[in-house]
Amino acid sequence: ESPCSLLPDTALWGALLLFAEALIETTLSYFWIPAYFRWGMPIVQHEEPIHLIAASEHLPVDHLQQHFQEDGHTPLELERLQHQEVGFREQLFYPSLRAFLPLVHGRIILDTDSPGVKVWGHANGFACLLPPFVFFLLGVPCSKMDAGFRLLMLFAFLLLLIHTYRRQEARYAQVAREAAKMLNQGHGRTRAGA
Repeated sequence: ESPCSLLPDTALWGALLLFAEALIETTLSYFWIPAYFRWGMPIVQHEEPIHLIAASEHLPVDHLQQHFQEDGHTPLELERLQHQEVGFREQLFYPSLRAFLPLVHGRIILDTDSPGVKVWGHANGFACLLPPFVFFLLGVPCSKMDAGFRLLMLFAFLLLLIHTYRRQEARYAQVAREAAKMLNQGHGRTRAGA
């Protein structure tokens, strides 16, 4: 049996796997399951120093939420996981052409010992599975597409991945800077629910 005869079945199973992964991740993200935001493949870590603070300080969720709803990007949603730990992700199903990138998800940690704000970014499973699936579809020489055109498509997709990573990395750094700035301004001294 030639590889070309197996392509339709392989593509179908790959698409089903991607759909299942997207469904599982969307469910875990929507219900703010703490393990989803704490565990995964770390791709970005950023830390911002802050002034000396008390152990009772907390991350100002409401202030951060408002800022990242109005900063011109896909709005971020935040949820407190613990007293000094906040999970965040991009708003699901945001109607914008700029929201085609993989969903940002991670957590913000207030370290009162350092002291500093740490932001951890984990790779989405869907984002990890999509590139090999696309490379497989474009790399198999079974379609009627010219080999040069397939190579061009692969190169364009690779550039998109690099651009996606750089934007996502900048987004995480922005989250850390803004959280540190708000803590330095005293927003973390409000009541624990803020």
